[in-house]
Amino acid sequence: CVAVFGGIGIAYYINKSRRSPRVAEKVESEIRVESGKSEKEENLLELHVQQAVYYQQFGEHVEAAKSFLMAAKEAQGQGDDEEYLDYLSLALQEFEDAGKYEEAFHILTSLPSGPIGSPENIEHQVQLAQMLIRMNDDRALDQLATIEELISKYPGSENLQATVHTFRGTFYTNRDDVSNAEKSFRAAITLDLAEHESEGYSELSPDALGSFIELQKLYISHKRPKDAQKIAEEVTKRTSGKYEDFSYYSHLLELANIFIEYDYTTLAENTWDSILSMYETAYKTIAEKEREDRSPSECSVFGMVTKALNEKEMMKFNLLKTGRYNDVTRDLDVDPFEHRVSSKFFDTTSFNIIVTPSPDTGLPCVQFIMELNVRNREMMKQLKVMGFRFRVDYKGDTILQRKYLYHSEDQLVVLLSDPIEKVNAGHHLLVIEVFLGDEQRYYHFQAFNIPTTVNPSETLGE
Repeated sequence: CVAVFGGIGIAYYINKSRRSPRVAEKVESEIRVESGKSEKEENLLELHVQQAVYYQQFGEHVEAAKSFLMAAKEAQGQGDDEEYLDYLSLALQEFEDAGKYEEAFHILTSLPSGPIGSPENIEHQVQLAQMLIRMNDDRALDQLATIEELISKYPGSENLQATVHTFRGTFYTNRDDVSNAEKSFRAAITLDLAEHESEGYSELSPDALGSFIELQKLYISHKRPKDAQKIAEEVTKRTSGKYEDFSYYSHLLELANIFIEYDYTTLAENTWDSILSMYETAYKTIAEKEREDRSPSECSVFGMVTKALNEKEMMKFNLLKTGRYNDVTRDLDVDPFEHRVSSKFFDTTSFNIIVTPSPDTGLPCVQFIMELNVRNREMMKQLKVMGFRFRVDYKGDTILQRKYLYHSEDQLVVLLSDPIEKVNAGHHLLVIEVFLGDEQRYYHFQAFNIPTTVNPSETLGE
């Protein structure tokens, strides 16, 4: 069961015996009558789903996927096609989250794809191509050709041609075929710009900016930062760059992350400064407002600037290796939970606390959990990343720490702290210390504000 606690999802168990036995029996009986399922079938299906949710809370996505597959099999045996497809889709998502793309692809091929040429069918074909590219599978090019054939035969899907070019460019990038990757990204950009001009847009679409960022990443990864900067000039000429041009400034955030990934720190800092120069004054005004009083656009601005400030400070810390990381504590206390940061090695995908039974006493205790997407596994290999220390700091003191080994095939890194009896309200800093082969260290910081003390042994109900 997951309790939402001030924006935090907390996992814990509820013992059914705490309910009135008669009430429990009546409710479950009504469910069985409604669904036409036997008690044994219902209980088995429920067990698989509960297991899957349990594994999800601990970041064990592969085990969660296996449990969802078992739930799907049980639902299929009961003749419930809708539940069968729902659980298959959940299993696919868990495999994908874990970076197990072959397993995800296998499920995807078994899902209904709709009539040939229908929007559902073409979307399904696009998803298959995307998965094959992630697998670095030769079949990806044939799959992209299949999509192009569908686009040519069935009107209404022409806008996907630019996506096909971008996917093909990504495939060639993965194969280190710079020439074909560049041609493919340029083909996508040409189509995106044609639409931009024909429609008279003042700002580039997210799709167009996505094609540009892929080409910039190609150049940066091959030590051509000047070419990436020329692309930045192309983008600037074709979009407004005004306050409301949020897609453009989000594009700059990702560009800064790519510069950091390949150690172009000055270019990264200049890119962050472009964001800050546009929004910093507005940011200070927005920070004074209560969250519920902010407009959607103000929330976008606040999120972008907080992310830029944090990532810029993280870069400075890693360059200097001195002093304490300035994580803009005041602003994060105003607007907690939502600002996931990126660094040279990682994107934070989630962070949380979970309530579990203590292995020593059996009493409820608290653990911190954090999930990180690896930005570039090949770079991790080249720099001989061996492992991590996961640390939780509170008021300048380390309250928890635990070491982990890194396995080069891991796309997702899941870090779980040791248990602690309670977590105090206030600002916490999740620190990932990366151990490199040459005895160097690299740090990834994630701020985490907890609004209320969590002491499950005393207040589990709350």
